[in-house]
Amino acid sequence: MDALQSSTNHSLLAELRERTEQYNQLWIGCQRQDNAMLRCSLSADSQDISSREDSTDDENMNIKNNV
Repeated sequence: MDALQSSTNHSLLAELRERTEQYNQLWIGCQRQDNAMLRCSLSADSQDISSREDSTDDENMNIKNNV
């Protein structure tokens, strides 16, 4: 009985290690995706701000030219 129990414990530990490693890999993948989405979001935000600044500059030039 002890040998069977020991074998079962080793099998369960091996499976637990494998599933823990799979979970860790999934977690790392999710973190990478989150970071990539954040970088894209920040890039889009900076482009939006830049385009708004360009638009404001154009409007200011139009006002100055009309005066």
